[in-house]
Amino acid sequence: MILLDQKQRQDIGLVRHGDMGAGSKFIKKKVEDFLKSFDKKTYYHGTKSDIKEFDERSFFTDDPEEASMYSTGEAFAQDPDLKGARVYPVKIKTDNIFDVENKEHHKLINEIANKMGYPNVSDDIETSMFGIGSADLEGPDELQDLLEMAGFDGVKERFPSDTGGVIENIVLFNPAGKVRSVNAKFDPSKSSSGNILSSVGGGSVALGALSGLEEGT
Repeated sequence: MILLDQKQRQDIGLVRHGDMGAGSKFIKKKVEDFLKSFDKKTYYHGTKSDIKEFDERSFFTDDPEEASMYSTGEAFAQDPDLKGARVYPVKIKTDNIFDVENKEHHKLINEIANKMGYPNVSDDIETSMFGIGSADLEGPDELQDLLEMAGFDGVKERFPSDTGGVIENIVLFNPAGKVRSVNAKFDPSKSSSGNILSSVGGGSVALGALSGLEEGT
């Protein structure tokens, strides 16, 4: 049995609630590292569902109005329906995202795909993942397998907005542990959980379509 003295216990965070010193610094460092692992930018997910965990290949955008269009059905050329529409403001991890504008990312994917007998599939990634038309060669399942094999967690695209800016959209393959509510509080035991509400204190993280978005960021 290994016995730890007080200093060793503090160094690894085994301290009583309210104790100061090395243990508190350790916890503070874990909180800082956890928060830094997420992009500073706020992204949005529009839906009519009450979400606790995001599904595979969930869509996020940095434009709240676009997210709102998904929540009301306008993005699918449907008549707007505000009933039940909601927008979730979240933080996501973007370190390992395939960027459709990154030539090195395309080169890497094509090198892997060519060895597997699927030549030059990288051009299909944006159309397949974001549903723009239809991919010529592979569907989203096959492309996701290929991208994950290369170490990517999702796909990112950008396009001009009507106001002259740039909108960034991201599809995350497996959002568990890579998405958190903007209102989430740090809980080390749940840092890899897929439940974005598991460590939220008070209030709803979902916002009504086209309302309250600035307050939620």
